[in-house]
Amino acid sequence: PGGADPANSMEADRSQRLSATNIVLEKGCPTGTLFLWCGMEDFEIRVAAQQDMHTCAAIYESWVAETEWMPKLYTFDEILRHFCEDVFTQTVFVATNKGRSSVVGFLSVSSDSEITILYVDSEWRGRGSGKKLLQCVSERSTKPLFLRAFRQNIAACRFYETNGFGVIGGSLGDNAEGLPDFHFKSLAEKWNRK
Repeated sequence: PGGADPANSMEADRSQRLSATNIVLEKGCPTGTLFLWCGMEDFEIRVAAQQDMHTCAAIYESWVAETEWMPKLYTFDEILRHFCEDVFTQTVFVATNKGRSSVVGFLSVSSDSEITILYVDSEWRGRGSGKKLLQCVSERSTKPLFLRAFRQNIAACRFYETNGFGVIGGSLGDNAEGLPDFHFKSLAEKWNRK
């Protein structure tokens, strides 16, 4: 009795974050959970829940561990803290294997339309979940999207270029890892009409 319902408060906070990202979403499930369906046979895209954070952090940690050129700067606990304090304060979308609830990839977008993180579990790369995450955000965004990719991550750079992004600049290591990167912008036709 008295006070706000925590579930309604969490939903209001999530809705506020979603509207701040300039992403248009549709209500779908009877429970009021925000849900995205992108018409893919094998993957469902949805807004991440707090309980997805550990899995997303593990996917990221695994990518860092298997990437030879990537500096190993943080322990898993530090990565998890970063996800709690930074990544999951933004809008995070997850790709799940249809028919199961296991997260196979995730994407985070900031309030200024920057995709700050996109990673897919190694077993699921090349199967379309990253593309669907990117498409869902791109189709629903009301502004052009921006992102950065390490120059050494040739596969990611090709992926972004193939999926409608173009290089607009870069840095020689203006990031925590100190690695050169490219800055990308979505080049979708809908932005060129404005």
